[in-house]
Order: sequence, then C-alpha cells, then structure tokens
Amino acid sequence: MGFGFLPVGYDIAMSSVQERNVSRITAITRKRQNPLLATVFVNGKAEATLAGDSVSRLGLAVGQRWDDATRDKVQHAAVYEKAHRAALTRLSQRPYTTHKLTGKLRQLKYEDDVVARVIERLTETGLLDDRAYGEALIRTTVARKPAGSRLLRAKLLQHGLSLALADRLVEEAKPQADQAVDQAASLARQKLKTMAPRLDAFARKRRLWGALARRGFDSDTIQSALQRVMSDSEEAGDLWS
Repeated sequence: MGFGFLPVGYDIAMSSVQERNVSRITAITRKRQNPLLATVFVNGKAEATLAGDSVSRLGLAVGQRWDDATRDKVQHAAVYEKAHRAALTRLSQRPYTTHKLTGKLRQLKYEDDVVARVIERLTETGLLDDRAYGEALIRTTVARKPAGSRLLRAKLLQHGLSLALADRLVEEAKPQADQAVDQAASLARQKLKTMAPRLDAFARKRRLWGALARRGFDSDTIQSALQRVMSDSEEAGDLWS
C-alpha cells in the first residue's frame, strides 16, 4: 500500500495537539500558614513547595514549560529546603552536635548529599557549632559537680564531638593542678558527710576514691585530694593505716 499525501493543515494540527500536551507552571501561590513559602502548581496540580527566594533564583514563572530539567532542579531544591526546615525545627528545640543532627536527618531518609549540604549551610551560618556546644557542655557539667578531664572527654565524645575537638576543649578547660585538687577535695568532703559512721577507714577511702574516679579525676589528683581531706579529719591516722 503506497503512502498518500498528508491532509492540508496536518502539521499545524499536530503542533497544536503537542502544545496542548506540554506541561506548564499554571500558578505559584504563597502558603497561608507561612508566606515565606510558595507552592508551584503544574497543570493545576501542586508539584513542590519552595522558599520564595528560591522561586526567583530558579527563574520560575507562570506559563513556563515544565520539562525534565525544570522538574529536577525544582525537586532537588524542594528536598533540600524541606531537610533544612527539619533541621531548624530540631535546633529550635535544643542544641545539637553535627554528628547528632546528621543522624536525625538520616533517620528522616534524606540522602547523604542533601544532609551534607544542610549541615554545611547551618555551620556557615553559625546555627551549628560543635565548639560552642562542647564548651557549654563542660560548663554545665562542672557547675553541677566538680569533674576531671577523663569524665569531660567521655561526655564530649558521647555527644558526638570528634576526638580532636574533645581533646582541645578539655585541655582548654583543664584547671591548674592545685585547682583540680581543690575541686576533687571539695567533692570528697561532700561525699564523706554522707557515709555511714560504721564504715571503717579503708572502706571510706575506697568509696571516696571510686567517687572521684567516676567524676574523671586522675589518680594523682585523687591521691592529693584525699590526703588533703583526711589531714583535716580526726580519723586521718586511721584512714591511712
């Protein structure tokens, strides 16, 4: 069977059909709950929610073709901004370390590249600051009860700070030797007052040593602190016998 000529006007008709099938941005509206956000509608259907400045940055406009390239860049921006908002929500509730916040975002199923971009942005703006977090943690820990370097380092690592940063912060916060002994001795005196009178000298010394060790004081500091405390005690001779 041969091929005949196409009807007159066929090319124009096909072009019109194809144009009608092209997806376009039909509306960009501000969200009532948050005017800083805008919803992008394509062929009357909501496709993405973006920050208003992102709409401008991406050059989005009503009537614009919604091709694959436009869809991809809008979706990538929307996912990043959603992750960023999730991070800000958590930071508004309490401080986080980089490690802890990264874990939270991964639990929300965000891809690693998106998480990395969010963490980088928050760090740049100062909303995520591991050093400030660590310094605050040391202050609150020591304010509640005297603590030695080992305990402070362990707490910093437990909260997700790097070993290098933890070591620097502990070194910066480390009191002079005499101050450390003063702190340990003060804690030992408090502990000694709560001990039952029936305990013998050795048991008291063992319990005091354990209490100071659990607060992170090193053995030299503990030894000096106990000597100082017991030299003031009426039972000094019994304790060291």
